[in-house]
Amino acid sequence: MITGFGNNISSALASDITANQTAIRLVPGGGALFAKILTTDISNPSSPHGVYAKLTITDSQQTVFEICHLTAVSNDTLTVIRGQEGTTAKGWALNDVIANFATRGSEESFVQIEQLQGGDYTSATAGGTPNALTVSIPSTFSNNNSNDWLLKTPLLVTPIAANSGNTTLQLTLGGKVIGIFPLFKGNKAPLDAGDIIPNVPFICLLDSTKAFFTVVNPINLYSKLGTAAFRDVQTSRDDVTPGRVLSNGGAIAVRSVNASGEAGGTVADANDLPSNSVSFAYASAANSPGFQSSIFDFTSSIGNYNVQLAASYVQPGLVMMRTRNGDNQTWSKWFSFYTNERKPTADDVGALPTVGGEVTGPVKFKNNSAGYPVTLEGGSPTILFSETDSGKKLYLVMDGVGIRLQEDDTGSGKNVFGWDGSTFSTGGGISAISTLEITGAAPIISLGESDTGKKIMMVMDGSSIRLQEDNTAGREIWSWSTPQAILATAGSFSAAGEIHAAQRITIRDSDSGLRGISDGVVAFQVDSVDIGYFSSAGIGLNGGHSFILEARENNPMRVTNEMFNVNGQVMVGGVVSNWYNGWLAFGCQRGGSTDIAGFAVWQNGVQIFNVNANGNVNTNTGQLASQSWVGGNYCTIAQREALSSRISQIEQNYVIDVRLNGRVGIGADGWSAAPNGAVFNGGGDFGSDNGSYSYTWVQKYTNAAGWVTVQQV
Repeated sequence: MITGFGNNISSALASDITANQTAIRLVPGGGALFAKILTTDISNPSSPHGVYAKLTITDSQQTVFEICHLTAVSNDTLTVIRGQEGTTAKGWALNDVIANFATRGSEESFVQIEQLQGGDYTSATAGGTPNALTVSIPSTFSNNNSNDWLLKTPLLVTPIAANSGNTTLQLTLGGKVIGIFPLFKGNKAPLDAGDIIPNVPFICLLDSTKAFFTVVNPINLYSKLGTAAFRDVQTSRDDVTPGRVLSNGGAIAVRSVNASGEAGGTVADANDLPSNSVSFAYASAANSPGFQSSIFDFTSSIGNYNVQLAASYVQPGLVMMRTRNGDNQTWSKWFSFYTNERKPTADDVGALPTVGGEVTGPVKFKNNSAGYPVTLEGGSPTILFSETDSGKKLYLVMDGVGIRLQEDDTGSGKNVFGWDGSTFSTGGGISAISTLEITGAAPIISLGESDTGKKIMMVMDGSSIRLQEDNTAGREIWSWSTPQAILATAGSFSAAGEIHAAQRITIRDSDSGLRGISDGVVAFQVDSVDIGYFSSAGIGLNGGHSFILEARENNPMRVTNEMFNVNGQVMVGGVVSNWYNGWLAFGCQRGGSTDIAGFAVWQNGVQIFNVNANGNVNTNTGQLASQSWVGGNYCTIAQREALSSRISQIEQNYVIDVRLNGRVGIGADGWSAAPNGAVFNGGGDFGSDNGSYSYTWVQKYTNAAGWVTVQQV
């Protein structure tokens, strides 16, 4: 197993632990920290290794220590092997520290330069006997009682004695005997005597099944190469001494033999050139290919069945061949190879020349792949259709603008039809016997009036077909939406006959309007919900809905007579008030699935009060506060009645007028007195005791009593 490491990983014990406890629970979140150190950032999938980590348990003062091996983590519980590296397992307390501190054992697992160069972990001097070797090397595979091990590096073994035959190797890793393995050569053959000699290291590799070692460099390795290892090599190209190794390392010899019809040639006939060799031939040699060439001659294993290839070094691409029949020892004539430099002519293969020509019979192009079309290229590639009996000609021309079919010539002839990459045009009309199909991402039909310049575009896209003015973004005249099956217009529909809608006539938005629901009944919808209906009997509402008449733009709307009749009850729209930016509505009370007789008032969509069939008044708060407006303030009905009574009393008893009623004279000597309730109103000679006086009664006038004499106070 290899050692895992982390950066500053520490936590605390979640409870007390005993000396024998191997499952240690940490405070919440601690497990995730330690799980990371059982992983590696760099690994080889072909060489998996187990991972463990060094842990240290200590108290808060770090005075006592215990080293453990961490082998597994589950949530916040660690599985450990206690008391490692000479420390003793002991009990620990809640909140004691547990951390991934560096230890002597963890740092000694690092390979140092001298250890690497000295082969400490991959080489050893063999012990045991000459044919039963033993090797022991350091390893951590067996740490924590693990049984997994690998050995993929070459093992360098230095023997102290020569072997005398079959040999085995006992391998010990980290003090644990792994097994005894046979030593084989590369062909899995047992070692021969003397394949291992004293003090000469040999390299061995463990096979993938861990069953045997292969010795890479046995001493007698070369003895199995055959006679070639002990044969001489050719002294020259023309050294044909039997049994010698070819100097060029191949089965074909490069010879200095040449064939020429003139003096100086090795042979005069190309038929006599040596087999399995490369020779030279001049054009003058008999049976030569007719040009100076290098000739490659090779034959089969039974001989006399030769093939000669001749290549010219003067004329690039000129290659010819011939064969010899070993049955009758006759050569064929020379045949040419077609190459990039020596292509066949049209006459050679019966083809039409690239410069042009005439085909008198029918031509059929058969192409099963879109990747290989029939192609015409040029500045303006043209196909001419010519009718011999009438002289009529049509030209199919493609230029930088588009493709067109024209009469007579490619310049000024009448345009039969044309396509400029976006628009199809014709000099005449278009007649379709069955279907005229226009396809594309957004196919368009443009209708243009030449004298006014007016254009109407019919456009189809993924969701609708529409008729627009001027261009594809112009004013929409009408449209048909495919998903919703809706016909819409920016203006009005005018119909001399009838307008039929299978579902709904939409007004303003896509889910509000009119739709027929049965014979003679038309429903009006809002947000795809049937609110009410028109029929021969009148206008009806569905349950839970009512008519509301509203005023717009601060204009009051008054209703003075019956506007709607809902199940025999009158519902009247009221006056739109600007108070609180709300509205006030009056109407029959509605509730649940049935109508409730009575009268109700709503404000801002909320019912304020209602009067039921029994005459009871109900409010949304359960009470009715009755008030009057008096003198700029509200008053209750009781206050208003009391005030009214008081006013009535005042009106009946307040003094409207006052008068003196008549005159009564008094004649007497000395003092004289008038009756109680009277007042003096005249007299004479007031300077003496004698005189004459008069008095009168005071009267008041009220609505209740008329004129009455004022009583004495």
